[in-house]
Amino acid sequence: SKTVALRYHWIKPFTESLSHLAAHHLRFQCSLGNIEMYTNEEKSRTFLGLTVKAGVEELSQLVTDVDKCLGDFNLPLFYDEPSFHISVAWCLDDITELIESNQLSQMQGNLNEVTDRCAERMQFIVKELRCRTGNRTYNYSFK
Repeated sequence: SKTVALRYHWIKPFTESLSHLAAHHLRFQCSLGNIEMYTNEEKSRTFLGLTVKAGVEELSQLVTDVDKCLGDFNLPLFYDEPSFHISVAWCLDDITELIESNQLSQMQGNLNEVTDRCAERMQFIVKELRCRTGNRTYNYSFK
C-alpha cells in the first residue's frame, strides 16, 4: 500500500477508474518466498516482510494499470520499482543497520523448515483491489 493524496472532487472518478480496471483483471495466485527488510519512504518504520515469489507478473501489470489511473489525475507513480511482499512485523525507526545478515539467514532457515512441511500456507489467491480514501474502503473484485 501507499498513500496518495486525492482531492475530494477526484474521489468518485478515481474510484470509478479503479473499478473499471479491476473488472478487466482475473484472480491470480501468489506464493511467498524469502524474508526481507524494508523501510517506508520517510525511513520512520522498518518492516519485516515475505517476498512474493509467484504472481509477480500479475502484480506488476496491476501496478502498471493503477499508475495509468494515477497519471490521469497527474499524480505520481504508485511505485517506481515495486518490491512485492507481505509485511509480517514492523517497528518504529530505520533499524536495518542493527539487523545482522546472519539473523535474517537464521529467520529464513526457520521459515524454510515450516514451509517444507506446509507449503500451501505460503500461497494465496488475489481476488480484489482495494482503495481506502478517508474513512471509506472501496473493494473491487477481479473476474
